[in-house]
Amino acid sequence: MYNIVIVGLIFIILYYDFVMSQISVIIPVYNAEKTIIKCLNSIQEQTFKDFEALLINDGSKDGSAEICEDFCAKDNRFKLITQENAGPSKARNRGIDESGSKYLAFVDSDDYIEPNMLEELYAAAEKANADVTICGYYTESNNRINSVYSSKYKPGVYCGEGYRKIVVDAIDIGVSGNIPPYSCVRLVRRECLENPRLRFDTQIYRSEDYLLWNQVFLNNNSLCLITDKPLYHYVVNDDSITHRYVKDYWNMSMKVYTELENLAHEDKTIGERLNIMLMRRAYLAMSISAFARDRKTFCKDLKKVLKDKELSKVIDSIPLSVGIKKGKIRYILLKFRMHFIIKMIFSYKYFKAH
Repeated sequence: MYNIVIVGLIFIILYYDFVMSQISVIIPVYNAEKTIIKCLNSIQEQTFKDFEALLINDGSKDGSAEICEDFCAKDNRFKLITQENAGPSKARNRGIDESGSKYLAFVDSDDYIEPNMLEELYAAAEKANADVTICGYYTESNNRINSVYSSKYKPGVYCGEGYRKIVVDAIDIGVSGNIPPYSCVRLVRRECLENPRLRFDTQIYRSEDYLLWNQVFLNNNSLCLITDKPLYHYVVNDDSITHRYVKDYWNMSMKVYTELENLAHEDKTIGERLNIMLMRRAYLAMSISAFARDRKTFCKDLKKVLKDKELSKVIDSIPLSVGIKKGKIRYILLKFRMHFIIKMIFSYKYFKAH
């Protein structure tokens, strides 16, 4: 009898030692010693206590690892995982693979969250039985709030046609009020990334969030919005994509387009939205090329966009009325192959940038 009691106690101890947390918070960390303490403090101070925080040290060369180790030593909910530098996508994927919770949340190491963020997201997700739950957020810089995200959709649970409308709208980029593509403002049911298996594309280091979450949207059927509650602080730095050169941006844009087009190739409405998205990304790619270090690279990148046969087919497939409405002069210039004018415009931008 005594032995049975002992075995039972050991079983109970082991069970509670290994029982799953409700939420895994995944934080990629790379050379973030200036911001990581504020970030981790905001997670540690959550009113919702049943979480694990997976700190993925992505080969940091500053004091980030030591700071993370200190948090882990003081709070067993914090776990440090170290890997060689491979970028945020691989770090997030490592976090997903190492997690064991019902839900996943993502926080960037230079941002921080409101004390009730996890509690609000979890309560909403459980009540709605939603695949994905999205909150509002603040944008700030220099310790000042610049703006608060404003959604064009009312808070609530969406499925059926209401869900489809949001999914279709989410494909548009740069449209005010649409659902943001950011990983860090959502709580996702872990099984949504396992069936089918979805991960951040490690070959894409721009728009990887956009690709993954549109894939998730297209493979699921329920969404809960609490976008009237700004719970995340997105800290803007000066390293904006629109003001610096990004190598292979057009190749990455085409990969995003191809992946989503293959997933939704039979849906005409989504296909039309993807075409508009590609047109807009073409101009963004050409703007980015203007920040190339030398004119040879600039001309090569510009030519790659303008000579892209798939882009030409996409532009030709967009009805004139839709193209003018969504793209205005940009659509006209591409539609009628006014490449000389386009080259003049971006050559001027190159000249100004240098």
